[in-house]
Amino acid sequence: MIAYLFPMAVALIAYGFTWISGLTEFDFSTIQSHSSIPLPGDPYQGFLILIAIVWTAQVVINMIFVAGEEIGWRGYMLTRLINSGAPRPLLIHGLIWAAYHMPLIIAGAYSAASGPSVGLSVTLFTIIATSFSYLLAWLRMDTGIIWPSFVAHATSNALTQSAFNPVTQGDNSMLWIGESGIVTAVVLILMIFLVKKMFSHLQYTG
Repeated sequence: MIAYLFPMAVALIAYGFTWISGLTEFDFSTIQSHSSIPLPGDPYQGFLILIAIVWTAQVVINMIFVAGEEIGWRGYMLTRLINSGAPRPLLIHGLIWAAYHMPLIIAGAYSAASGPSVGLSVTLFTIIATSFSYLLAWLRMDTGIIWPSFVAHATSNALTQSAFNPVTQGDNSMLWIGESGIVTAVVLILMIFLVKKMFSHLQYTG
């Protein structure tokens, strides 16, 4: 359940804060005018319907796209690092996973982490990906299977890329939200510390 709910909690808090504070703007008009799905005229009702679709059907589709990463990083690399006795295996695996995305970010080909500064985007994405990797690793270690990490990863990508990013506008909005946003990083780190105690029985949590 946490694999499914955690990404939604992070998105609601992070994006909601930027909308309320004025750092960004909630704007449903663009996605409403280009959607192939009939959406009500009220933007808030439309957004709720969009979230319902993304949080169900899109998550299932996204599980196909994250399969390679989860099998490779959580299914193979994480377990090999732990079994080899490597120091701080969770941290190392998270940093490697973040580094895997760097060429795309530097080339400007990863829109979900395309902040106004490439250097800042790389830094913040590293913090966000490494922090999120702890949850994925805990889920993998706690259950002994990779499906929970599949769900968490797919849910996070679906909500960010297909629901919350498209309705968030404003000057330098990607500085604050998205996969290299300042507010996203702060909220995610705090949430990771909150759920860490749920996995305190694991041999590796830090």
